[in-house]
Amino acid sequence: MTNYLNSQLPNDDEMREALALLNTIGPDELAANIARIAEHAATTGDAPFDTLADTPAPLPPQHIRQTAFDSHLYQTSAEQTPLGAFVDEQTPRYALTDALARDVYATLYKSFPETQANAPEYQQAAEALDALLATNDYQQLHQWTQLDETSAAIGAATLARYLIDDLAKRAEQEAEQQAEQAAAQQQPQDGESGSDGDPASGGDQPGAEDGADSAPPDPQQ
Repeated sequence: MTNYLNSQLPNDDEMREALALLNTIGPDELAANIARIAEHAATTGDAPFDTLADTPAPLPPQHIRQTAFDSHLYQTSAEQTPLGAFVDEQTPRYALTDALARDVYATLYKSFPETQANAPEYQQAAEALDALLATNDYQQLHQWTQLDETSAAIGAATLARYLIDDLAKRAEQEAEQQAEQAAAQQQPQDGESGSDGDPASGGDQPGAEDGADSAPPDPQQ
């Protein structure tokens, strides 16, 4: 393996040749190359390399820091345990079920789970996870599930169901409160539509009842 890697690396002569070529590129030519790359990016829609560092990466939905290996373990465990069916079942009820299940699985499997900044729409779930990590029940369960894929998956399905029940109830309560507030704001507007003096509401108009009395006398009488 080492011999293969060494065969793929440039030798000393090739390195010197490459450095000499770079030294021949003046600042004007370098600026022209950068401008050509930027023009190509504007035409094709590809981001030039010098703008990638300036583009902030979107916040992940997960609150627990996870690697690609962690994601692979979760996916494999979900397929081999009831965790996968649980996610499919609960997703219509709670759209972030998969993200929450991944987080709970990571907290149970990883020896030292670490939190990270998450997307704003996941904030309530993140707060629920923080509360979970602070409980003694979690600490005791974690001793049995860490580094055990199957136990972590089974425990994740159980804990995630509890968290989703709590989050779904909170969402329902917030929806009810918003509906009540909207109804309360609508009631004064409905009450004003039939106020007196409004021609469209059929309310009394000044002079409508005594129109005959206010008419001028007949000059022939």
